[in-house]
Amino acid sequence: IWFNNTCVKENLVPNYVQLKTKSHSTSAIQAVYKGQRTWLKSEIQHWYQRRNDINLELYGIHLALHKALHNLELDLLISNVKDEVESFGVTLFEKLNNKLHKLRSLKLVNRREPPKGPPFSFHERVLNLSNTRFNHDEEHILKKGLKFNPGHWDKHTLDNFKMDLECVLHNLDDKIDQSHFRALCHNKLKNSIQPRGSFNPKLIKSLKTKIKNHNLIVTKADKGNAVVIMNKKDYVTGVESFLSKDGFTQSKVNNEAFQKKVRKFLFENKSLLLDQFHISYLRLTNMNPSLPRLYALPKIHKPGYPMRPIVSFTNTPVSKITSWLNKILRNNLEVHFPNSTKNSLNLVNELKNFPITESDILVSFDIVNLFPSIPFNDCLKIIDELLSLSQLPDLTCTFLSRSLQLCSEQNFFSFNNKQYHQTTGLPMGSNLSPLLAEIFLNHLESTLFQFNEIKTHFRFYKRYVDDILVVFGGDRSELNQCFEILNSLHPNIKFTLEIESNKSINFLDLSLTRGTSRVEIDIYRKPTTTDHVIPYHSSHPLSHKLASFRFFFHRLLSLNLSEPLYLKELDIIFQIASANNYPFQLINNLHRKMMFRDFLSRRTTLSQTPDSPSKYFSLPYIGPISEIIARLFRPLKVSISFSVKNNLKSILVKTKDPIPPLSKSGVYKLVCSDCPACYIGQTGRSFKIRFSEHITAIKNNNISSVQPNPSSSFAHHILSSGHSFSKEDFKILHVCNKSLKLDFLEMKEIYLHYRTNPQHSLNEILHLNKNLLFLTK
Repeated sequence: IWFNNTCVKENLVPNYVQLKTKSHSTSAIQAVYKGQRTWLKSEIQHWYQRRNDINLELYGIHLALHKALHNLELDLLISNVKDEVESFGVTLFEKLNNKLHKLRSLKLVNRREPPKGPPFSFHERVLNLSNTRFNHDEEHILKKGLKFNPGHWDKHTLDNFKMDLECVLHNLDDKIDQSHFRALCHNKLKNSIQPRGSFNPKLIKSLKTKIKNHNLIVTKADKGNAVVIMNKKDYVTGVESFLSKDGFTQSKVNNEAFQKKVRKFLFENKSLLLDQFHISYLRLTNMNPSLPRLYALPKIHKPGYPMRPIVSFTNTPVSKITSWLNKILRNNLEVHFPNSTKNSLNLVNELKNFPITESDILVSFDIVNLFPSIPFNDCLKIIDELLSLSQLPDLTCTFLSRSLQLCSEQNFFSFNNKQYHQTTGLPMGSNLSPLLAEIFLNHLESTLFQFNEIKTHFRFYKRYVDDILVVFGGDRSELNQCFEILNSLHPNIKFTLEIESNKSINFLDLSLTRGTSRVEIDIYRKPTTTDHVIPYHSSHPLSHKLASFRFFFHRLLSLNLSEPLYLKELDIIFQIASANNYPFQLINNLHRKMMFRDFLSRRTTLSQTPDSPSKYFSLPYIGPISEIIARLFRPLKVSISFSVKNNLKSILVKTKDPIPPLSKSGVYKLVCSDCPACYIGQTGRSFKIRFSEHITAIKNNNISSVQPNPSSSFAHHILSSGHSFSKEDFKILHVCNKSLKLDFLEMKEIYLHYRTNPQHSLNEILHLNKNLLFLTK
């Protein structure tokens, strides 16, 4: 009776109440709902009548036992029966209560149609700050977002896929029959159908031309994922305004000289690297590093749209060694970060059982310009002390300290074809800067908590990078006193203060409210947040498309929200899905699956441990054929991930200084000026350096210095024939970093040229396996 009454009260439907209809109309749904209610009420009446019958039956049994048994025997029997009934009642209550919990959970996911509540108000997807106007079709494609991939691909796209796929096959275990899998892949590719793009490629091309002709910049907003269009002049002015502040100077940078310094340092310590860390120094260097490049994201949530600068560290002189050092230091330094939180979910767990009083105040502090404000020398002193306490040998500690010092010297970058040095703080963009900042702030916090005022009033303190949440026990004057202490900790480190409003404060992606005894949690979205995720019709793997929704649902299930807040957030998630053309049932099924997994994880310590893949590779995504090919490798315990390159960002966003073509590496062709003779080669260094080597060798009549082989056929041709050779005769065929793919690209070009012009080829004859995928049609 209690179970069924609760179901009626909470509008739950027990599993035994099964009514089915083939129609999904509104009237059919209403009829089923009324039928379920009627069934439940009838079931309750049945159990009330059954209880009355049982009571009469019990009364008769009691009278019969009273005549047959002694009073002491009857009392003992009744006592035993009561114990049995009580035990059974507890078990039954737990069973029914668990059923109610499941029904409450299912109530949140068993939707027959999308939510119809008032929609959440998101920021516009596109913010046009320029004086150029775009037509409806152009705005429509921009609203798809910068991750949108229209899905157009041509023969070049397929050739590139075959090249990458051949690299995967070449790296398989020797025991695997490569020719068999090559044949399987070839058959799948041969029978594949080219996907039709979502948009006319001419529209995208005209949009790109319009942006270029009007001298515009397309970029992403700093927060919220909106697409921002600006006049390039305003963009450059905004960034240069930031760079005109203290901490930056415009000066010439010699990137090649710094690269030589890095290589020399690593070469001098190659034995230590190999003996102590089992790594070759060559793995920590880039053959052809580029200059770090700065770009910026406009802060559309602030007046005047100031810029947030970001330095791209990819493929720079110390990009590999900083990543390696970051891992080594984290594994070897005996340092703990008790005041830090990894993410908002961890913060919620830490706040869950924290008691709140009526006099507490929720406040947050923000560190101004974190990385440029932290002094590197102070960080190095702290790390040197930590290294001295580690188990590493003194020589290794010295090497790591010197490595940090060297990495800090890459504090330069280019912007708008000008070069700058960062004169203070930690290098922006460096892989090491987050760790160094964490260690420095952790050290600063150990000083902070020595103040009695802080220990007394900071009842709860957690920091995420440069944002700090505090439950403050005291009045406003005491808060101001503590704020002054914070700003006096270090001359470079300054804080801002935000105080709760109406007992609430927003921190990270959470809205925190002071309740009667604890902090109540809700999900917070900034005013600049858009409803944009990867659109359903974008040419992406389904796993990429659903990644955002997996995050949304994981956060929703982990925060333990109240039912009204849970339903409100669930409606917002479905609103986002609908705005990006996702089928309702697809997202609803994902929610069901994640709820079921969450339910299992909360009730068992067992976890599924599927066999981990032995190798991981990446392939470009060119449509469903990519996923078909990936499935072929599953029996080999090979995991294939996908990269999506032909998105709007790669087509429209040009915020970094372009790298000159001759500064790149790849496959090139040398053509004689006076005859059709041709040589095809590759270089992992820059084309400029490789070209100069050929020119120098020819001028010096020095054939052997052109390449490691005993002779150079191209140099031999120029020198023996007396023909000429100029800069215009050097042609770039492919841009690629030094890798197996570079070898294959060179191999393919030599093969194709030799097949059409064997008499003019200066390369050695290659005996190739013509079944290689990139050589097949």
